[in-house]
Amino acid sequence: MKSPGQLPRHYAPNARLLVLTWTDVEDLEKQIAYSRTPHDRVCVIAHTSIMSATRFGRVSVFPNDPEAYARALYAELHQCDAEGAELIVVEAVPEATEWQGIADRLARAGG
Repeated sequence: MKSPGQLPRHYAPNARLLVLTWTDVEDLEKQIAYSRTPHDRVCVIAHTSIMSATRFGRVSVFPNDPEAYARALYAELHQCDAEGAELIVVEAVPEATEWQGIADRLARAGG
């Protein structure tokens, strides 16, 4: 048997997960409009494009440090599910080497 971390959907929350890049709240709202998900059922995880108060159900700001980000990721995904999220939008992480493991986890979570 493979280790759980190598399974294709091991990191997947119950809610649908999208990894996106946005410039501001309006840009993000345009990108997710097709999903028709009520804003109060959308959780946003950001690390550089941080928003002030929005209509989204939850907005979490993660450290822009790969180790701290990785430590917080799974708990946050579970919290979003526990709060009834239908859509989790995660700000794309940098393409730098130290972020590759997190990018892989997010890709598996978005499955």
